[in-house]
Amino acid sequence: CVVAVLVVSLTRVALAGPWSAPKGQLYVQAWAQGTTPTDRYWADDNRLRKDPEGRTYWDMAFGLYAEYGLLDNVTIAVDTAIWRLDVSGADDSDLNFKYFFPGHLLGLYARVGLVEAPVAVALLTGLRIPAGFKEDPEPHVYGDGRLESDLYLLAGFKWLAGWTSFRFGITLVDERPANRLAVGMDSGYRALPWLYPYLGFGYVHSLSSVALDENPFDDLPVRQDLLKMSVGLNFSLGAGFGLQAYYRRILWGRQVFDTNVVGLGLSYKRQLLKK
Repeated sequence: CVVAVLVVSLTRVALAGPWSAPKGQLYVQAWAQGTTPTDRYWADDNRLRKDPEGRTYWDMAFGLYAEYGLLDNVTIAVDTAIWRLDVSGADDSDLNFKYFFPGHLLGLYARVGLVEAPVAVALLTGLRIPAGFKEDPEPHVYGDGRLESDLYLLAGFKWLAGWTSFRFGITLVDERPANRLAVGMDSGYRALPWLYPYLGFGYVHSLSSVALDENPFDDLPVRQDLLKMSVGLNFSLGAGFGLQAYYRRILWGRQVFDTNVVGLGLSYKRQLLKK
């Protein structure tokens, strides 16, 4: 039995909540994250099991994200990312491999604010242009070659020195039974003038009806689900610079590895147009 790895990354433009960036403001972030090794996975019966092939894996990811306030209620964004996945430890050498995952060559997004107060509401649309697939020479480069499109409803409110936001959306994958629903919430507050801690939860449900044993490994993704928790700290460094540190944990899932993710980001924000 081969356990497929489904890389599910909610776009940072969705995690930013329903609030529009000020018109003329540019925000850029470079980020990197790593996943701790594990040989356990959430099986199709929703139980945590040892990998049947005795494998362990780790991955690293690097990405860039930028958003710009195009209008008072319209924020546009772009992003790109590349992943490195190593799987090893299996008795069968064919199950030991290295992959590069260009998650997508380019993601294009627009967040349109509908209501600002007392509860902010926005619509998010996105399109991810796919990477290709190359098996030889090693290391493999993986990309399923399918367009992905997002449609999210975002809502949130601010309280005292804090904020809370919610999201509900669907991702459609071109010509593939891999569409997925996602819901989540995030909440944070200003603990100090330069420190913003936050906590979040997210659930992703695959709409695929293809079971694992009906799908070969090179036909990702299969029927999968996951529930994850995120905690993080945002530091204001002054002069428009910021530092982000976060930890994510899969609390429950189906056909996903038991994972811990640690990441760092460095951001810069600047008002390009005078108000």
